[in-house]
Amino acid sequence: MSSCGMRTAPAFIPTKDTKQTITDLKVQQRDNRVRLSWKINHSERIDRLQKFDAELKEGDYFIIHQKLIQIDCIDCEPTEINDLKVMIPSPSLIQYENQLFYYLKFPRKGLKIHSYQISHYGPDGEKFSQSQSVRFRRSNVFPKLPLI
Repeated sequence: MSSCGMRTAPAFIPTKDTKQTITDLKVQQRDNRVRLSWKINHSERIDRLQKFDAELKEGDYFIIHQKLIQIDCIDCEPTEINDLKVMIPSPSLIQYENQLFYYLKFPRKGLKIHSYQISHYGPDGEKFSQSQSVRFRRSNVFPKLPLI
């Protein structure tokens, strides 16, 4: 076999970067509840959902993973709490434009930090967005030290 000696230049094929569907995760205390809030990128969410068949009964959903971290115990492992699966739409999920709000029970008293992690999944379990984490610590659980 012989060749003419000419080569074709390598072609640059741009890869499409997938954007995160959830951003700006926050946790706040609201009265006797804890409020998780995050922003959702609707255009990216819709782009990803269009790949699925319209006949799927279940849509995309969020998984809220919770952990308890003991402050007064250095050697203690974080305690895992059952994950919450929040479907879209859901009566427990409040949506205002691109902002989502989810309310949880107020944590029990004690020297603990509550860690929340949210992931966004598609109808077939495909991860739409990497997990984001946030920690909640009640400021009134720490004893006040006497002034010297």
